[in-house]
Amino acid sequence: MDGLLFKFEKFPKEHSLIGDMLLAYGEIEFALLSCISQVLDDDVSTGTRILFRVRGESSRIEVADAILRPAFRKVGLEGKWGNAIGAARHCKNIRNQYAHCHWQAPDGHRGALFFINLDADVG
Repeated sequence: MDGLLFKFEKFPKEHSLIGDMLLAYGEIEFALLSCISQVLDDDVSTGTRILFRVRGESSRIEVADAILRPAFRKVGLEGKWGNAIGAARHCKNIRNQYAHCHWQAPDGHRGALFFINLDADVG
């Protein structure tokens, strides 16, 4: 493995799992977009402009919640929606933890891979 990811040479499983988490987050936002589009009578274009005009994952989740919670409440699914949007927030936090960190595989710690979350651990 060349370049910046050399620390993962001995950790291919971790490399794959972390990559999957980072890549899959976009699918969560796409699922939110699908729900918003449904609420807007299948208007994907307007749903896309609403959701992705907002910058930042947290803001997009909050916009989605503001639009979708009343629709789910109306059909008696507000509790299930609360669980789903809570899970989306948790996934965003996990994604950000790994997306904004620095990795180390120190020589003195055979078989160990460490990271520091630069958003949370510094300061």
